[in-house]
This record gives sequence, structure tokens and C-alpha cells, in this order.
Amino acid sequence: MSAVNSILVATDFSSHAECALEQATKLASLLGARVHLVFAVHVPVQPLLPEMAIVPADMIGQMREFGRTKAQETANKIEAAGVEYEIHIEEGEPSRVVLDLAERLKIDMIAVGRRGQSALEHVIVGSVAERLLRSADCPVLTAVSEGGELSLDEILVATDLSDAAIGALGVAQTIAAASPPTRLLLAYAHPPGIQAVRFLAQTDERVSIGTGIPILDSLAEDVVTRASALLDPARNGGVQSYLVTGDGKPDTLILETAEQRNVKLIVMGTHGRRGISHLVLGSVAERVVHGASCSVITARIQGS
Repeated sequence: MSAVNSILVATDFSSHAECALEQATKLASLLGARVHLVFAVHVPVQPLLPEMAIVPADMIGQMREFGRTKAQETANKIEAAGVEYEIHIEEGEPSRVVLDLAERLKIDMIAVGRRGQSALEHVIVGSVAERLLRSADCPVLTAVSEGGELSLDEILVATDLSDAAIGALGVAQTIAAASPPTRLLLAYAHPPGIQAVRFLAQTDERVSIGTGIPILDSLAEDVVTRASALLDPARNGGVQSYLVTGDGKPDTLILETAEQRNVKLIVMGTHGRRGISHLVLGSVAERVVHGASCSVITARIQGS
């Protein structure tokens, strides 16, 4: 992955958005990136009839002024961390505002809170964060306040050996290299075929891993070597890196490993809007984002 020079933080000034800002500011400080803080001026109107969709003339202006004032107050925290920043007050549907601004500014990472609990609940909540996760062309940090401060002692990286997962590992390596002595944990869940044979080998003495199923034998022998080799660049760069393998659903392995290790950041790939892998992409990434008690960075491979 190329250097992270800019991080776009979407905010509605809720506590969860503030968490996203804090974590993005920490990463920006480590990576030498500029923070772009964006507030979307948006008044959700659901009229009974089209002709009833009337927004008071001064409401948009009041929201803009509110956004400028709050954004400047918030930006003081960024400045205190010694990080450069810019404030953007944009009008429109929040996820569209964020995606358009990210494209216009060629943003390297987007940060968003997982839930918004303010009076502007529709700004950074559920469906908006999910749209960013599925549609953003750059990595998306979904920040979780319940997990506490963003500790980078260990970063858990999920892989299914796909291009998207390898791209996610690149993101994690960039962060780890900037924050020694961060350790990388690469988690790989064995495909269902290998899991089934292993289960039979444990329950039926007539079945063994090494006989009768050449393609599974070959995959079982090769996969750990391939996964471990992915960590060579990090190791060569002085980053402590380890491989964690297991059976079961990929999202279960990821979430359980994160809980057991008290990991504060998970990084994983996703195909997002244009495809779904059955291993560590698409719907699995969404389940991890929803289920994790820590923050998650998802990286969608370009063109997927």
C-alpha cells in the first residue's frame, strides 16, 4: 500500500464520531497524514405528500453555522495533537457527501463511527457507515468507542489469500511500520473441505488427512506456507508477525481471536459493492464490523 497522506473523518459530533476522530488523529500523527473533517448538512424529510416536503428557509443556514462552530471546536483536538487539518461543511446526503469528497480530494482513508447517538442520528449510523464500507475506493476505519483507546500493540489481519486480503495486509503493514513495536497477527480459516476431512479424521479411524483426496492434501500442505510467506515483507522490515490458523467460520475465528488477544484493531479486505467472496470478504467483513468490540479497517481492492 502507498503511504497514507490523508484521512477523511465523517462526523455528526456524536460520541461515536468523536471516537472516530480521536483514532484517525492518532493514525494521522503516526503516519504524517492530514485530517479532513467533514460535516454533512442534511435534513431528512419524509413528507406524506410531495408538496409537503418543505424545509424552513433558515434551517440549512442554521445547520451550516452549527457545523462550522462545532467543527472548529472539534478541530482544536486535532491541532493539539500536532496534526494538520481542514474543515469541510458540505450539503447533501451524508454517505454521498463523504464518498464524493473522498474522490475529489483523493483521500487515502475514511474514518467513521459505528453508531451515532445524537439528534442527527441519520448522519453517521448503520446504513450510512455500511454504504461507506461497501462503496469507498479507499480503506475505511470503522471506529468503536466501546473498545477503549486505539492500542496498536497488536493488529489482527484477516486473510483468505485473495488480492483484497493481501491489500488489507499492506494497510496493516503500513501502520505497524510506523508504530513499533506493533505485532501483526495474520488469521486464516481453513476452507470447509479441509475442515470436513479433519473432522472425519478425528471421529472415524478409517479416514486420514493424508490419503485419498489429493487436492485437499495439496491445499492443506500449501496454505500455511503461502499464508506465512505473506508476512515476510513485514518481518524483513522488522515487524514481529505471526500466523494464526483455525477451523470454523472466518468471522468467528477473527472475532474470537480478537477477543482472546484483546486486539484493538482488525484489518481485513472486502470486495464491497461489486462482488462477495465466501471467505473473508463482503458479508463476512460486514459481520466482523458489526460484531467486533474493537475498531475495524476494511480495504476494498481497486476495481472489485
